[in-house]
Amino acid sequence: MTGLQAINAVNGWAMALTGITIVLCGLAALSTIISQLHKIVGWLDKPKAAAASVKEKKTDTQRALAIPARLHEDIDATASIYKALSQDLPSPFELTRLHAIGAESKLPHVHLSLRALRENGHLVAEGEGRFTWKP
Repeated sequence: MTGLQAINAVNGWAMALTGITIVLCGLAALSTIISQLHKIVGWLDKPKAAAASVKEKKTDTQRALAIPARLHEDIDATASIYKALSQDLPSPFELTRLHAIGAESKLPHVHLSLRALRENGHLVAEGEGRFTWKP
């Protein structure tokens, strides 16, 4: 006796179905545990999170320029802040340098702000990855 007759004779279909059910239940339990793992890590990390919740002090640049929390929403104010920060850059400057200056000054949403400046015409492309400010 071979093939399907042998499987039927020893109740193989029920064993296969039981095996599939056990494997799928195990995978479902494992995926649930993995999806909730961030909560467990959060419980273990609470002392560190409490220390990190202390508000960061504003840098001298942020105080001098009066930087709002949502910089990319007021594009003209954003342009004036970035122009003030980029005064030391050569006339056609690389956008990566301006991004680095914004990140060093801890400006919020540097990438979004630079994209908005480009889309609204404040930053004019000069070619080869170099930009100038709109005159």
